[in-house]
Amino acid sequence: MAQARAFVSGADAVSCTLEDRSKAYGWMADTLRQFGYARRPRADKGVLRQ
Repeated sequence: MAQARAFVSGADAVSCTLEDRSKAYGWMADTLRQFGYARRPRADKGVLRQ
């Protein structure tokens, strides 16, 4: 989580473009699952959503 917090607090904006909405939702679901989103406390969930 420390690396995720550092990434979110960084000064540089990050942009990504996905082909369609279903691919975007799939990518987000995979990413949140990788970080164990469901088991995280509320503060960590906020960082992950950012």
